[in-house]
Amino acid sequence: MIIAQRNVIVHEYGEIKQDRIWALAENRIPELVELIKPLLPSLGYLPTEKELKDELEREKRMLETEFKLLKSKGKK
Repeated sequence: MIIAQRNVIVHEYGEIKQDRIWALAENRIPELVELIKPLLPSLGYLPTEKELKDELEREKRMLETEFKLLKSKGKK
C-alpha cells in the first residue's frame, strides 16, 4: 500500500485524498515499524520506543505541511 500510495502522489493520478494519506500515516506506518523492528538488531541498532514515536511525530508534521501545500496549490 505504501508503494502504491507513493505512485499516486508522485504521478498525481486524479485527486489526492488527504484522509487516505493520513490514515496510511496513522495506521500502516506503525505496522511497518513493527515489521522492521526484528531486522534492526541484525543491523547493530535498535531504536528506543521514544525514538520511534518521535520519528512518527516528525513524519506526521511533515505530512501536515505537505497537505497544506497541496491544498493551497489546488485553490489556485
